[in-house]
Amino acid sequence: VLEDEPRERGWSPEVLCCLASAHSLSPFDGSEVGVVGNAVEVSMFQAVGWSLPSEAEAVAPGAGQRVRILRRFDFSHSTMTMSAVVEHAPSGGRGVFVKGAYDQVAKRCLPGSVPKDFSAVALA
Repeated sequence: VLEDEPRERGWSPEVLCCLASAHSLSPFDGSEVGVVGNAVEVSMFQAVGWSLPSEAEAVAPGAGQRVRILRRFDFSHSTMTMSAVVEHAPSGGRGVFVKGAYDQVAKRCLPGSVPKDFSAVALA
């Protein structure tokens, strides 16, 4: 089941933070999962198990990990990506999370920072 995959496979905290922050969802108490928006993004957000108390904050279940969404860049059809600038709590570290078409994400990275098996994993 998609909803169990991130937790069962032990996805890294960075991937979970990306999926919890790089989206165009809005909080909505009237929905089963607490958010509304694109159906794929709702499923993705539900899969990571986080909550969205406001459009500017995503909260992990349990331990109090959270990301404050400082700026969101909506999906761009020309770049096939979307991104979010976030601040992690409790560490205070800031970063940018990008998701999108794997080849377009790779084009925007420094060549040495892309894992050698990136394309194979993305296509799996």
